[in-house]
Amino acid sequence: MKINVKKEKEDIVLSLIINGAEEPFDYVRLVNELYNKNEIEEINYSNEINDWEKEEIEELIKQINNVIKQPNEE
Repeated sequence: MKINVKKEKEDIVLSLIINGAEEPFDYVRLVNELYNKNEIEEINYSNEINDWEKEEIEELIKQINNVIKQPNEE
């Protein structure tokens, strides 16, 4: 899975590329792909995304990925 990140006006918009097909961002789909395959191949940023925004997005995805990788502690 790959993630595209771009700006539309002032909003940051993400899309997922799964098996070569681009689709609108869906949190459940992201979590499902991470759970089943445990990886993001690449994050593509448009030129409008600044370094701070890149860091924040990467940290958020890292946190999501860490939660998914943790064993169920019930």
